[in-house]
Amino acid sequence: MPDVGLDARMAEKARLALHRIFGAASQATPDLLETKYGKRPAWRIRAQGGGIAGAAMVDEVPGKSERITILVASGPDGRLMDLEVLAYRESYGGEVAQDAWRAQFRGKKPGEPLKVGRQIRNISGATISTNSVSAGVARCLPVLAGLVGVP
Repeated sequence: MPDVGLDARMAEKARLALHRIFGAASQATPDLLETKYGKRPAWRIRAQGGGIAGAAMVDEVPGKSERITILVASGPDGRLMDLEVLAYRESYGGEVAQDAWRAQFRGKKPGEPLKVGRQIRNISGATISTNSVSAGVARCLPVLAGLVGVP
């Protein structure tokens, strides 16, 4: 997979997502992770008191014909806090960006099954998108757990 970069518009969307997820008082330290999938923008998040609040990273997953850019955020325990769809470029399946669908990922931990049709609800007409986003979350969670020091 190619490296993922953020233009100014996407960087601002990521900044707003981090503030929504971790709170405006949190401190996000940017990083560029070298993963087996390529370089990915990432952040280590510190709470106002200085303790680890979590970590987040951006990934891109395939849609039917366009890439989907997601931000995956985990807490200090390595569990998923939230998922943000930064860019959905397909004409169908935009429901993956809706909170009602994204909410089912919250609390998931690294290695936990995220199979569409079992643990994750499918969206009619967006099977590729739902499978890709689920796979992207599953791929990001172990990386984020490592960033916050969870084995």
